[in-house]
Amino acid sequence: MSRFRSKVLRKISAVVACALAVVFCACTFAAAQERRLRCESLAIDASGKFLLVANRDAGTIGVIDLASKRATGEHASFHFELALAGEPCFIRRLGDSDRFLVCDYSAHELIAVAINDSGQLTVAERISVGGYPGQLSLSPGHDRCAVSCLWSRRMSVCEIQSGRLSAGQPIDLDFAPGPSIWLDDQFVLVADAFGSQAALIDCDSATTVHSWNRSGQRIAGMAMEEDQVLVSTIKLNPLAHTVNSDVHWGTLISNELHALDKSNLLSRGLKLKLARVADPLGGPGEGKGDPASVAITDNGLRLVLLQGVGQLAIGDRENSGFSYLNVGAKPTDMVVHEKQVYVCNSLDDSICCIDLETEQLIETLELNPELEDENQLRQGERLFFDSRLALDGWMSCHSCHVNGHTNGMLNDNKSDQSFGAAKLVISLAGNEGSLPLAWNGSFKSVEDQVRHSINSTMQGKSPDESDVRALAAFVRSLEAPPSLAKARDEFDQKEFDAGRQVFEAANCQRCHDGAALTSGQLFDVGSVDEIGRQTFNPPSLVGVSQRDRFFHDGRASSLRQVFDEQHHPDVEDHVDLDQNQIELLLKYLSGL
Repeated sequence: MSRFRSKVLRKISAVVACALAVVFCACTFAAAQERRLRCESLAIDASGKFLLVANRDAGTIGVIDLASKRATGEHASFHFELALAGEPCFIRRLGDSDRFLVCDYSAHELIAVAINDSGQLTVAERISVGGYPGQLSLSPGHDRCAVSCLWSRRMSVCEIQSGRLSAGQPIDLDFAPGPSIWLDDQFVLVADAFGSQAALIDCDSATTVHSWNRSGQRIAGMAMEEDQVLVSTIKLNPLAHTVNSDVHWGTLISNELHALDKSNLLSRGLKLKLARVADPLGGPGEGKGDPASVAITDNGLRLVLLQGVGQLAIGDRENSGFSYLNVGAKPTDMVVHEKQVYVCNSLDDSICCIDLETEQLIETLELNPELEDENQLRQGERLFFDSRLALDGWMSCHSCHVNGHTNGMLNDNKSDQSFGAAKLVISLAGNEGSLPLAWNGSFKSVEDQVRHSINSTMQGKSPDESDVRALAAFVRSLEAPPSLAKARDEFDQKEFDAGRQVFEAANCQRCHDGAALTSGQLFDVGSVDEIGRQTFNPPSLVGVSQRDRFFHDGRASSLRQVFDEQHHPDVEDHVDLDQNQIELLLKYLSGL
């Protein structure tokens, strides 16, 4: 059966969801309270009375009555809860209407939800979009919506006419899309969810009209500020070393807020020019790791969430510098209403309300106070996203291994026992059983890699062994991303099998064998690094179609380049593949 549900199944799931919503309002389920809600996104209704919360793990949209903040639903502070079919991960209000648009990540749907005067929600409409929708942005006229579909590497532009949704032709991208913003009613700027790429999309023609690669710099959040787009960025310098001085002074990793000139973007400038550094986020002694969402208030305040240190940065256009307020664990989204901002903290199921005039925390709403004590996986996840493990708080594990994947950048971190030959950051997703680790196979366990990363790469304090075990457990739990072919619903079993035959005939399994499609040995692949090393430990091929750079130094920027330009496989086998064999091999790899 296709990954996308049929119309019949959608109707059934809608009926079930409505039934569950009634049950959610009537009683409490102990089992649901034993797990995290994972509140990831916020929106507020036009009246300012109700705050809507997308709870990814619980599969619900919760409603908080801001006047009373009393619970009549399942969880503390929820006035009402609507159960959806999958993982609601992003929500935005549709203009000044009573409707909200929700990305359901695992149902692969865009859902329109309506709210009534009493704060109750109903599903008004749901449509299939590209696989794994993670974020969305609305056009200035609120008649279009751009949906970033993560693992299918597509943008889905939906039309909104008379309150009805319709999905247009999907726009294929060379990267997994993350945050996006409309520059006008036609053009959308979309950034790479993991790495340093970005593209300008013409939504009228459903085409990519220009693309950029800000090598070493990932855009994490966007907001429009008059004639410019503010973007929060994490920059990894491949020429810096993971030593105390380079980390302390922000030479290795720097966290910044930049301004992009809108007219330059629309003119499709040859470079994604960062007009100026609006402000560094943090500095020596206070690195402020992992900036994320950006928001602009009506009176010109600039707000940036800092996931790694659990803070909100507050600044303005006229004055340099920021003030910083503590919020919660991994703040992921915020919504501004009048003189207040609400921030949701996904790893402790809380929402902070902050007065923007006094820059004071008003209150923290604990959405799930009866959550069971933190287990090892939750502890490991918190540590993975905590930049306070690093010297001065500059970076977390997430900074390079974005959400467990890879930023596709180079880092000279001495994992190969040397400096001077920066190596490509490897994805951690789906690497269970893929030992040893590092490009030279120097780490025999995940625990060894964790200790090295904290002590050496991050220049942090030696971690407790309980923290090491928790981090290792979390890394082992990371699932591989779906293959690109399956995420796009284009998987062909016959082509996959034919490609596997080419893979085996070319003796690719000599380096890429077993369930993890890797090996514990070192191989000569015909390349030499800057310090003369010629043999490398092959990374796993599981989920390889979701990576953007290949080989130890990232010299190939696509799987096709691996064969067409780098003439892989290695020099020892002297395999000469014709074009038809390469095409079949690409089909196989895109299905892994």
